[in-house]
Amino acid sequence: MGGRLSFAGAGACPATQFALEGLSEALAVEVAPVGIKVLIAEPGSFRTSFAGGDALRQTAQMPEYAEAVGAVRKGLPESDGKQSGDRAKAAAAILKALDSEYTPLRPALGNDAFDAITQHADLSLEQALAWEPVSRGTDFDDRDGLGD
Repeated sequence: MGGRLSFAGAGACPATQFALEGLSEALAVEVAPVGIKVLIAEPGSFRTSFAGGDALRQTAQMPEYAEAVGAVRKGLPESDGKQSGDRAKAAAAILKALDSEYTPLRPALGNDAFDAITQHADLSLEQALAWEPVSRGTDFDDRDGLGD
């Protein structure tokens, strides 16, 4: 789900995922006319080696950031082997999505992913609507002689 939202303490990983999702979104439109499907899996927490052993490297803790990132620094290593996602079920869900007539571009995989992604989308929509007048107010006015 890191390609859809980010959180304190893990910005580098979602940054690369954001880039790949942008590329994949364009690719999906480009190859659809020739029958090629693109799917960007949006997994939550699955039992992989992501958070454990030698896979997770951390820099020295800085007290200035303890409040913002302390929970992530502590929680990731402690979550290893306890994640709720079942990899076999995720693989089956991906195959089902690819075999369907309507393949979603970004299926969420796992309850945690679905909840986080939909909450993030709701917040994004709420913020966009709250700032709609400002957003819409940044175009040239017709009286500037640049409009129709």
